[in-house]
Amino acid sequence: MKLSVKLRHFLQISSLGLCLCGMGPVSAEPLKQKGDAANGSSFASASLEEIEQLKTDIIELNAEFKQLEQDQLYPASVDTALFVSVDTGQYFQLEAIEARVDDQPVIGHFYTDKQRGALEKGGIHKLSQIHVKPGQHQLVITVIGKTPDGQSIKRGITHDFEKTKDSLGLELQLFDSLKSLSMEMRIKTWSL
Repeated sequence: MKLSVKLRHFLQISSLGLCLCGMGPVSAEPLKQKGDAANGSSFASASLEEIEQLKTDIIELNAEFKQLEQDQLYPASVDTALFVSVDTGQYFQLEAIEARVDDQPVIGHFYTDKQRGALEKGGIHKLSQIHVKPGQHQLVITVIGKTPDGQSIKRGITHDFEKTKDSLGLELQLFDSLKSLSMEMRIKTWSL
């Protein structure tokens, strides 16, 4: 595994600081004679100043390291989530969903009876975290299910969205339409 330059620097300074703390006062100058007490005390104070500076450097690098770690765990490009909500049952029973972003597969999910029941009672399923860079993208979702009389239905929806530096939520809403007497879909975009 290749470590970043800042991480290597942090680890080197941390190791050096731990070694210096365990050794007591240290200096790059040659050791003085035992009888030279005046030089010995200035020698020790210079070493203490160096140790204090190293401690300060370690604290600053630790803060930078924590920020780098957060950036690695939660980069801005990940802050797009795909959700599914269902208000159906009369005309449609959800079985599976497939999602693609920019023609790349994101997720395919088959629903159990228990999951479907939770959705039909008003639950919202967080389907996926989508890894996209800021800019324009196209989301294509295919929904597979059945009508009450057992006929298979496969429908799709396309949604263009713009990813900015802010977190983004995309919610696929499935609902019964009394007007068309069938299931309809829409995608709602909201800030997280």
